[in-house]
Amino acid sequence: MFLKKLGQSEIKSIKNGVASFGFLYEENIIFFLHKFYPDFPWSDCPYSIHLFASEQDRALPEIAQDGFAPPLQIFLIDAETGILKALRMLGFKENFANQLRAAIADQALRPFDKREYEEKVQALYEKYPTTDSMLKNAIIM
Repeated sequence: MFLKKLGQSEIKSIKNGVASFGFLYEENIIFFLHKFYPDFPWSDCPYSIHLFASEQDRALPEIAQDGFAPPLQIFLIDAETGILKALRMLGFKENFANQLRAAIADQALRPFDKREYEEKVQALYEKYPTTDSMLKNAIIM
């Protein structure tokens, strides 16, 4: 996470607070939703697997099973200074991890055009102007 103007209470919430996660998958766009109690409210980040690796290097997250899900590593970086402010590793619940993996797998199979992706992200932000408005249609852990 690259964020500007972080207060100490927000950094502490991300570093040690109770974390909540969700995702919204619509129009082949995944919005990853996250909240860190008490001082970091729900926030979102659009995601496409196509933006992170070439097709031949693209790997899906492992399937969660037997109570194990691949960990999520959180790096909180001050966007103005480039300084790492927090590092944290968390796990998803098995069902949530597999639903997110299924959305990523579906997204990976679909054709991708960067301009179309950006237009869809904008259209979805018009449909859902706040992260809170995304929550009603999201899968929440």
